[in-house]
Amino acid sequence: NHVPVRLVVPPGEVGHVAWAIEQTGPILERLEAWFGEPYPYDKLDIVAIPQTVGFGAMENPGMVTVNLGTMAWNPADDEVGRRRDYVETMAHELAHQWFGDLVTPMWWDDLWLNESFASWMETKITEGLFPEWRVDVARVNGRAGAMDVDGLTTSRRIHEPIVGVDDIETAFDGITYAKGEAVLTMFEAYMGPDAFRAGVRAYIAAHRDGSATSGDLVAALAGALPGGGAAERAQFAASFLSFIDQPGVPIVSASIDCTGPPVIRLAQERFLPSAPPDGTRWTIPVCFALSGARGDYRECTLLAEPTAEVPVEAACPLTAHLNDD
Repeated sequence: NHVPVRLVVPPGEVGHVAWAIEQTGPILERLEAWFGEPYPYDKLDIVAIPQTVGFGAMENPGMVTVNLGTMAWNPADDEVGRRRDYVETMAHELAHQWFGDLVTPMWWDDLWLNESFASWMETKITEGLFPEWRVDVARVNGRAGAMDVDGLTTSRRIHEPIVGVDDIETAFDGITYAKGEAVLTMFEAYMGPDAFRAGVRAYIAAHRDGSATSGDLVAALAGALPGGGAAERAQFAASFLSFIDQPGVPIVSASIDCTGPPVIRLAQERFLPSAPPDGTRWTIPVCFALSGARGDYRECTLLAEPTAEVPVEAACPLTAHLNDD
């Protein structure tokens, strides 16, 4: 839509924003392509705030504010880390123009609808623009960090009740950002990227210029599930809710049984290194790649019970690569 984009900096900084000027347009274009619609506002100002602590960026509709140090630097100090910081930050804040501004959570307990999605989109956009930066590795690091926290008995859930101001402050943490991003990545891999994107687009269209809840998003994604009937959609919704409505992270064990027709035996329990499993149960998307005497193929299932047996078409002897994608 030929939206005017302006970068606003203090006097003396104009010569220090070449990278920001060069990258902002392509970031916005990739977001428009993913959402399948133009940027939703009439202009975009990116305003540098000369503040050194306590502030990163903020996604005001049509006017993103960002820490000056993230946006402007002397060319003599140019380095990949600075460039990457700007691209990731701007991809995150511009994703918020859809997730947070165009569609706003009904209440603070759905903060993850903003921050998890913006973090997930930041990785996707940065990876598309600069694959050589290997942000897929950063995604794994972020997920591992979230699992460290989630392995504690005191961990909180993503969709956490908010009853006071202090609850809002504590919601801006690795569970909302990194774990939320990891959960979205998992369900995109399970659904397939096209179906996942179709569900998100349906969610945006249904709640445009309004408010929404976790249930609204889950319903939209379930509705986009490929080949899913009512029962499959209900099971998918139960799976998604099991990851956002309770704390912790599951660990899945697997083994191959070739004593008869080949099966993969699966078992789940809560990952609690310093305490015994507490009986928490998830409905887990489990995907594995099989290699056997009859060739290679990929199998996905939803593990809803403590244990399960998954018949496979591959012939023994075979190997299974777990956690595929």
